[in-house]
Amino acid sequence: MNNKVHLTKEGLYQIINIKTSMNLGLSDMLKSEFNEYIPVERPVINTENIPDPYWIAGFVSGEGNFSVNITKSTNKIGKRVQLRFRVTQHERDLKLLEVLIKYLGTGSIYKYPNQPARNFFFYCLISLIYLQITKKMDFMFKKRLLSNASMQHIGFTKLFKRSLGHTDLFYNKNFTGFNAFFGTRHFSTSKPVIVYSNTDTERLKILKENRGKSGVYCWKNNLNRNTYIGSSIELSKRFIQYFNTKYLLLNNSMAICRALIKYGNSNFSLEIL
Repeated sequence: MNNKVHLTKEGLYQIINIKTSMNLGLSDMLKSEFNEYIPVERPVINTENIPDPYWIAGFVSGEGNFSVNITKSTNKIGKRVQLRFRVTQHERDLKLLEVLIKYLGTGSIYKYPNQPARNFFFYCLISLIYLQITKKMDFMFKKRLLSNASMQHIGFTKLFKRSLGHTDLFYNKNFTGFNAFFGTRHFSTSKPVIVYSNTDTERLKILKENRGKSGVYCWKNNLNRNTYIGSSIELSKRFIQYFNTKYLLLNNSMAICRALIKYGNSNFSLEIL
């Protein structure tokens, strides 16, 4: 464009050829007007690893977003609030989403419904609870970018930290998000609200004190120090499941279930965050 080539017929066709190879291609009108188009070959770029958090910050600035999703719920306040970080990519870049999840240590990939047969887009939802607890959210965006995503992140972090205030009001009424469970070795140094040193001998106490409460929790293996972070709008009901051997066996695809089966409750402590 600096050389004004786009003002010539040849230059215009170069633009049309590039447009032809883009995700949605040419509209019917453009096809009828430029019937001599020749799609350009798009190079295949395989991202095998992410070099540093700054790369993610730049990538998310153009491809990601933060959002708050509020839906109806059967809990006490009738609402469920989900804090989301989403990255969307075309099917050909599905591998990139997998690399992103591996780097951050959490996330799930979903396919957008009702898509045209020739174009498939996938999005990756990242747990902001996990990122914040493992200190990756601030580190990932340590280099501030002058973009909408950066502005979203600044305001979103304030909202997130406010929602994670360690108060009874928060646990009883305000926290209504995320049905997720994640395993990690990089647990936060944040001071927990309650610590149960032995989940076997303190089983009844755990169930009684967390009845009717919502929140974030962490199972910690006292032998190898592995941690398993999760959340629930019904903590007591969730813990009943993890004390049930049949449930653990039926759900042994989950990291926490496999760990509890292998090491037993007596080798785990439980922290309410």
